[in-house]
Amino acid sequence: RLSEAESELRLVLQAAPEHLAATRALADVHRREGRLEDARACYEAALRLAPNDPELERALARLTATAAPQPAAPVA
Repeated sequence: RLSEAESELRLVLQAAPEHLAATRALADVHRREGRLEDARACYEAALRLAPNDPELERALARLTATAAPQPAAPVA
């Protein structure tokens, strides 16, 4: 179902590249699929459309924290 949603969202964005809801929804689809770099790019695009949107800023921050490399475990 996510692939169907992605296809539909891409069609919307072809017709209306600045459609904020579709851009954000596509970011969410990518995140749920584990495509974190694609999700980040879409969230950043959404923030360019809606600067200072606190919900988008939080979503991008959560994604960045999730995607950040984890420190290596100490070797005993």
